[in-house]
Amino acid sequence: MNPVEKGWLKKYLDLNKKQILEEDEKQNTLSNYSSEEEMLYAILQPTGVLYGHPVKFPHLQYNEIAKWEDKDKAKVLLADSFIGSTYRFFEKDVKSEKDSEEINRMLVKQVSDYYLEIFPHLIKDSAKKRLSRKKQENEFTESIINNRIELKRKLDKNFWTSFFQNSLLFLDIYYFNQWINPAHLISHDDIHQQHDDIRLCVLEIIAAAAHANEVVELEERNLYDYFLQSCQLPSEKEKEAAQYIDEGMNLTDIDLTKWKDSWLLKKYLLELAILTVWSDQDVHEKEDEFINELGAKLDFSDEDIESSKIAIETFVMNNYEQVHYLQEKQNYKIVAQRFNRSMKKMLNFYKNSIVQEAKESKELVYLLNKSTKEGLSLEEKEKVRLQLLDVLKTLPIFALIALPGRTLTLPILFKVLPKNVLPSAFQN
Repeated sequence: MNPVEKGWLKKYLDLNKKQILEEDEKQNTLSNYSSEEEMLYAILQPTGVLYGHPVKFPHLQYNEIAKWEDKDKAKVLLADSFIGSTYRFFEKDVKSEKDSEEINRMLVKQVSDYYLEIFPHLIKDSAKKRLSRKKQENEFTESIINNRIELKRKLDKNFWTSFFQNSLLFLDIYYFNQWINPAHLISHDDIHQQHDDIRLCVLEIIAAAAHANEVVELEERNLYDYFLQSCQLPSEKEKEAAQYIDEGMNLTDIDLTKWKDSWLLKKYLLELAILTVWSDQDVHEKEDEFINELGAKLDFSDEDIESSKIAIETFVMNNYEQVHYLQEKQNYKIVAQRFNRSMKKMLNFYKNSIVQEAKESKELVYLLNKSTKEGLSLEEKEKVRLQLLDVLKTLPIFALIALPGRTLTLPILFKVLPKNVLPSAFQN
C-alpha cells in the first residue's frame, strides 16, 4: 500500500479486513471503558490525531508508515479512524469474510456521504467538480480523503507548534461517529452548528491560554495563526476570531456549557490548551493556574487534569524517535521531567489501589523484600520493573493511554511511586 498512488484505499481495506478477522478478540469493547467517548479517546489518542501529528493507526498494523510523509500518514489514519472507530457499531453482524467486506463497503460510502452531505464546505469547489464524475465508491472516497488532507503551509520546526498540523481532523472523526451511530439521533443542522461552535471555541481557548501569563510568545501567535487558517470559518467569523489573539480573551468570556454533555470534546479542548501553554517550553505559574481553572470550568477533577498532562507527555515520550520535531534533546528532557512530576502527583491519587495491587503479586513482593537484603540479578530487576508497570496498568488513567514503558526505568519507578507501596525495609 502506497498512499501516494491511486488505489491506496482499496489496498487499505484488503489489509484491514484480514486483520479484523485475525484479531477480532482483541478489539476494543465498551465493557472496558466507562463510556463510548472514553473508548474513542483510547482508540485515537495514541495515534496523534488529537495533536495533529499522525504516528500510528488506531487499528491497522503496518510497519511501512515510518517511511511516509506526514500528509500520507494522515490519509490512511483518517480512513482507518473513520472505519475502525465505527466498525464496532456493526461488527455483531459479521459472521464471515463476506460480511466484513460488506460492512467496509458500506462504511466507505458513508464517509463520502458524510462529507458531501454534512461538510461540503470542507472540500474545494474544484475538487467537487472532479468528484462529480462517476467513479467506483472506493475511488470516490479516496479522492475526498486526499482532498481533505492538505497541509496549508509548513510551520517552522518548533517542538510544540508542529504538533497541530491537521489536528482539526479529530473533529471530522468525532462527528462522523455521532452521525453514523444508530443510537444517536443528531440532526444535520445540529452537527453543522456544533462544528462551527467548537472550532470557534478552540480559537477562544488558544487565545486565552496564550494570554494566561500576560505575554503572547511568538510560538503561541504562530500556533493561533495556523489554527485560524485551518478552521475554514466563514469570512465574517474569521475576521472576528483574528482579533482574539490581539485583544486577549478571558475564560469568563468563553461559553463552555455547550460541551457539558461531551466528555471527549472537553478532553480535546483541555489538551489543546495544555499544548498551547507548553508551546514555548516554559510553563509559568499563571499558565498552570489557567489550565487548572479551565479544567474546573469543564467539570474535570484534579485527577482528570493531571491525566491529560500525562497523556500528552506519554505521547511525546512514546514517539520521540518517530517524530523529527522531537530530536532536540532539550525538548525531550523537559517533557521527561514534567512526566516524572505528573506521574508522582497522579500516583499519589491512587496510592491505596497501587498498594493493594502490589500486595496481590506474590513474586513482586518477594523480589522487593529480597532486594533489601541482597542484590537482584539483572533479570530479577527487569521482572520487578515489568510487574510494577503491570500494577500501574490497572489504574483507570492507563486504560486510556499507553505507558511509556521503556522510559520508566526501575530508578524512576522507585522515585515516582508512593513510599508506602514499597516494603518498609526497602524505604529505609
